[in-house]
Amino acid sequence: MKSAIQGVVLLACITICTSQSVVRCRCIKSMSVVRLSLVMDVRVYEPHPACHKREVIAVMKDKSERCLDPESSFTKRLLQVMAIHVEKNPLPTLPGLPNSSLLP
Repeated sequence: MKSAIQGVVLLACITICTSQSVVRCRCIKSMSVVRLSLVMDVRVYEPHPACHKREVIAVMKDKSERCLDPESSFTKRLLQVMAIHVEKNPLPTLPGLPNSSLLP
């Protein structure tokens, strides 16, 4: 009886541990350059416990994603251009609420 309960608990633990998604680095291989005219957005993921490196992902107009080398001169220039673009075009505010943005 005691071993049956231990077996059930062990199976429950194994099921819980294996069913959770494993978070890893998003980029396995990165490119040093992509065609700029096809880039729609750029996402930057800073290092976290499951991935020790900074990841830069270019979202293309066809909704595909390309990993960029964060150390390449192209990627550094692209991030500077995106930062200037965001600076010049801030998020709109909600009507009737002063100084509110769409992000919390």
